[in-house]
Amino acid sequence: MQTEDSPEAATFVGVGINVLQQVSGINVFIYFAEQILDDAGLGHYAMLSAAIVSGIQLAATAALIRYIDKLGRRPLAATGIVGMLVGLMLIVVGSLLRGAGALLSVTAWFALSSMLIYRAAFSLSLGPLPYVMTSEFFAQEARAAGVGFCWAMNWLSNFGVSLCFKVLVKALPGPYGQAIIFGT
Repeated sequence: MQTEDSPEAATFVGVGINVLQQVSGINVFIYFAEQILDDAGLGHYAMLSAAIVSGIQLAATAALIRYIDKLGRRPLAATGIVGMLVGLMLIVVGSLLRGAGALLSVTAWFALSSMLIYRAAFSLSLGPLPYVMTSEFFAQEARAAGVGFCWAMNWLSNFGVSLCFKVLVKALPGPYGQAIIFGT
């Protein structure tokens, strides 16, 4: 899908998918997984659970590598984004239940299942696809500069999201803070 006639369009789409990758919340699920799982009630099992979730992400990425050319980028992206939405909805429900005083075992399972679904779905869609697709947007003579700029925006977005999560959790009320963050 080269947009040779319009390098501006290629840049816009490339930056868009790279920023979307980061603002979807993946950094929070990776960098703060142990804290989220601990807050949800997994306690000393939080670190082991986070490692299992990371293993699921690796397995899903391996599946993507195998099927990306057979199934196509769009169907995988659409399926993955729907799965990510399901994962986000589950963590919102778990956070709301925690705020309502639900048993920690219930909120822990909501948090763990949401992370498993979210990160597997992310690995089939917004995880690797921006890296694969960004280079396809640019003509050969503009590829290096275009991809470099898009990926710089990716890392800038990563920095912003990572920096803001802890601040927002502390600024928002109690266990509802995570529900508000993941719900938006």
